[in-house]
Amino acid sequence: MTSTTDLAAETLRALVSAVDRQPVLVGVDGQGGTGRSTSARSVVGSLGRAVVEGDD
Repeated sequence: MTSTTDLAAETLRALVSAVDRQPVLVGVDGQGGTGRSTSARSVVGSLGRAVVEGDD
């Protein structure tokens, strides 16, 4: 069974891959400790992109 997180990551991969121009900027928001950075690294790792982390 596919989790909601896996489905969201796969959807994000498809959207980022469909963009023809560079750079592509995707913002990920949410509470601390929810896996934003882990999910972002998972998605961009398969696309050859970079993750830029930052806090408020």
